[in-house]
Amino acid sequence: EISDGIISDFVIPVDEGSGHSDGSAEGGEETSSEPLTPQPEQISVDFAALQSKYPDVVGYIYCANTRNTKGQYGISYPIAYTTETASYKGTTENLYLHHAIDGSENENGTIFVEPLCAPDFSTQNTIIYGHNMKTGAMFQPLEFYKKQYYYDAHPCMYIYTPTQNYRIDLFAGCVVEHDADIYALNVSQETLQKYVQNSTFKSKTGVPTGKIVTLSTCSYEISNGRYVVLGELVPKSLAIRKPLEVALLTAPWMKRFAKLTKPLVYLFNNTANFIAHHLFGVDPHYVPNTTHSAEEIALIVEESGRSNE
Repeated sequence: EISDGIISDFVIPVDEGSGHSDGSAEGGEETSSEPLTPQPEQISVDFAALQSKYPDVVGYIYCANTRNTKGQYGISYPIAYTTETASYKGTTENLYLHHAIDGSENENGTIFVEPLCAPDFSTQNTIIYGHNMKTGAMFQPLEFYKKQYYYDAHPCMYIYTPTQNYRIDLFAGCVVEHDADIYALNVSQETLQKYVQNSTFKSKTGVPTGKIVTLSTCSYEISNGRYVVLGELVPKSLAIRKPLEVALLTAPWMKRFAKLTKPLVYLFNNTANFIAHHLFGVDPHYVPNTTHSAEEIALIVEESGRSNE
């Protein structure tokens, strides 16, 4: 399949631990005829090569060791973005609803971003769609988040983009109507709190304050229903993940840089002082008297108190 070719051609494993467990110890929904080699927690994506072949790719979503109903590895897909539409069985719809990433007609479709969202994930709520296929493809593994054990095994996912990588800290999963308020591009804290309270799993993170993603797939408990898994987008950079280590590593180099550039800074500072004094008549060493007497301070406090009455 195309997705298998993308994984083999453009996705590189990164050794940052063995990843989460496969989540198959409980629940019984997942089946596997044979054990799978554990996936790495992290991957690296060759976006230059990937986008040269598939220009609509804006990201890649990955969650280590998630399995689908066929016991195969689940969530590891490119994310597409387009405003282009196509006809499928007489219905005009987003191109990637029933077309593969290469543009060919395919009932699996492609994981894609809501066209009203920004393609760079800067929207407060970036909505990402994927089918819930009986074959186990696309976003079918999201169904397992209806069980607490699955969230406990996979509390986060990752989205990789050409400019920034993100960890998705999952905080809620709910069965909703197809036009629920979670499909708004801006979602209030009160709305998010409602979804946390009604979630199919209890998260470790609580209600987020930053940007979020809504992963949406079909669900069949209600007519035209959807199951959404919500997560906070956390920028995944070395400085954010390990601030103390980065500070200790860079401090000696910053000190050397400051020492190296000290003569240049001295030259610039004195040149500016010379110009200010001789061309504009400004004393560069003048410091205005900003001290206040005890009486003046008392007056300021009194006036401040009156303004708050």
